[in-house]
Amino acid sequence: MVQGSIYIPAAEVGTHQQAYAKVLGNGPRILVARFVAFLTSQLWDVIVYAKLKQLCGGGFLWLRNNVSTFTSQLLNSSLFITLAFYKSAPIGEMILGSVFLKWVIAVIDTPLVYGGMHIVTRTIGKDSFLCLQ
Repeated sequence: MVQGSIYIPAAEVGTHQQAYAKVLGNGPRILVARFVAFLTSQLWDVIVYAKLKQLCGGGFLWLRNNVSTFTSQLLNSSLFITLAFYKSAPIGEMILGSVFLKWVIAVIDTPLVYGGMHIVTRTIGKDSFLCLQ
């Protein structure tokens, strides 16, 4: 509907049709960019986490969590911003800002991962939850 509304003639009074079309016209591009970036980065995250789990013998949860998250968020931001805003915005600055914010959140969530693992293994039992450790 939004894409169709771009092509409907605007009212003569107070119209900013060009700005409207420019802002909302990128919707499909942004949607595809988000889809590609999400699928690619999530697959990467799972693969890296699983590989690190094998290499670490199931230990070093903090390392697995942070390395897989840091690299997948770098990939996510780089893909999304490049695909969505190439030639329309300063993508380098946008990627750096986005990645920095995501990495800060990833560092903050590490203690939460440990807390969640502690609660779940105490509640359900360690043997029932070996796949996540």
